[in-house]
Formats: sequence, C-alpha cells, structure tokens
Amino acid sequence: MDYSNKELTYYLEAVESLRKEKGLSIDDLIEDVTSERSYRRYLNQELPIPLNTLEKLIFKLDVDFPDILIYVLKIKQKPSGIIEFLTNTHYQEYELAKPFYKNLKHYDKDSSNLNTLVFLYVSYYDYLTNLLSLDELRKLFDSSKHFFDDSISNIESLSYFVLYAYIFDNLTYHDIITSSLLEKNFYMSQILLFDIIIDQYLIFLSKKSSYQDDYMKLASFFYQVAHLWHDAYFIYSAHIHQAYQKFLNSDETYLIDLKKHLYYEYMLLSKPSTLYLSIISSMTSISKETIIKNDLLEAIQ
Repeated sequence: MDYSNKELTYYLEAVESLRKEKGLSIDDLIEDVTSERSYRRYLNQELPIPLNTLEKLIFKLDVDFPDILIYVLKIKQKPSGIIEFLTNTHYQEYELAKPFYKNLKHYDKDSSNLNTLVFLYVSYYDYLTNLLSLDELRKLFDSSKHFFDDSISNIESLSYFVLYAYIFDNLTYHDIITSSLLEKNFYMSQILLFDIIIDQYLIFLSKKSSYQDDYMKLASFFYQVAHLWHDAYFIYSAHIHQAYQKFLNSDETYLIDLKKHLYYEYMLLSKPSTLYLSIISSMTSISKETIIKNDLLEAIQ
C-alpha cells in the first residue's frame, strides 16, 4: 500500500502514544534509528519521516500491527460522535444513539460527502424510529446520490451504496461493492465504518439465494478482519455470518459459531437484536433463548 506523508505522520503519532504507554524513553526508542532532533521534527511535521525509519521505530516498540492500526484510527477519528452514532444505530441501540443524533442533526464540519452521509444516517435513524417513512427515506437517498462516487473510491461512497442497496433492495452496484469490500483495504478506514458496512451488506446478501458464493467470500473475509481487530462488536457480527457460511456448506459446526454469536449478544447489547433473525431462522427453528438455555444445561450436566 502507498502512504502519503500525512498518513505516515498518523502512524508516527501512534508510535509516540505507544512509546509513552510503555514507559519507553525517546533515547531508547530512537537508538540506532535516528537522532532526537530528527525525531522531534518528524513529530512536529517539520520533516517528512522516511518509511524505513518508521518501520524501524515500530519494530523497536515490539507491538502487534493491530495495536498500531487502532492507535492510528483513534488519532484520525474526529471527536464528533459519528462512529458512536452509526454503531448504535446499526445495532439497534436507539436510546444510546439518541444523544449523538441530536449533535449530528445539522452536522456540516467535513467534506460534502461525509456531511451528506451523516445526514443520511440521521435520516435512516428517523426511519428506524418511525419518524420518517420508507418512501421519504428513499427520496432523500436518491436526491443525494450525486455526492457519492459510484466507482466507490472512498469509504463514504461505499457506505452510501451499501445502505442504498439495503434500503432499495437493489443489486445494481453489487459487483463494485463486493470488489471494494474485498480489495480496497477499507477495513483500515479513518472513520472505522467497515464492520457496520460489511455487516449491512452481508445481511442484505443473506436473503439473496443466487448470490451465495459472494456472500460466503465476504463472510469469510469479514471473519478474518474481525479477528485482526479484536473488537467485540466486530466479532459478534462476524460469528453469525461464519455460522451461516458453514450452514450453507453443510458444516454442522455452524452451531458453535451461532452460540458464540448469541453469547456476544447477551454481553454487548441492552436488549436482543432483531438484525439477524432471518439468518438464524434459516438455520434453525429453535428460539435464541432455547439455544442458549440448552447449551448451558449441557455444560452443567
């Protein structure tokens, strides 16, 4: 992957944050790598940091790559509540989303496509909470389409076209959405929407029997990325798609992943989600509560 100097600066800021967390002195970090003067100039963006220098500093920290990525995303994430609002809205935690909803109702602090995406997610929240009809929501999405690139060169456009497919039940952009999810490294996005976006699209595709091959490719990729990030919500969503992928392949171990998904649900959410009911009902007629109860009874016998 090619990195701009701005991108490398984010990684250096992550290195500096982790250095402080580990109690490592600057002298110990930069020994045999660079001078203290150069290091401070890199941090102050007075001098572009060479990629090989950055790689050596990361190696000196002795951390896993996901740790660096998480810090990069924290640095790049704007303190606007966008991620919290989109996450809570997606997982049907509407009460938790409400405080962010009020702040984002008239959001206009970023690029036109991100501002528009936030507006559309606020409208989507209105639809989910019965403040807006589906027809009204679709009109808003259609009238905002020109803000987004249908070659899906950025994650805002990816998010728009995934939600567009979901809302309109429309597969027009399926091929470009699928290739973007699989090939464009959006899982390293600066606004950390990837887990929500791919989960929305997988829920949508799970109902399309003629698209099972693509569903399984995306489900497998989602599962890998979820375990790269070690994020609980990410893993919660990934397990249901892993279970359904196994079910479609007649792999009886799908029940293991289904149970893991349900246990994460009970740990993470304030109330059981309806997001995945159609997928669960495709695999079993037993209720979620009964699956958990039977599993616990088997464990204590």
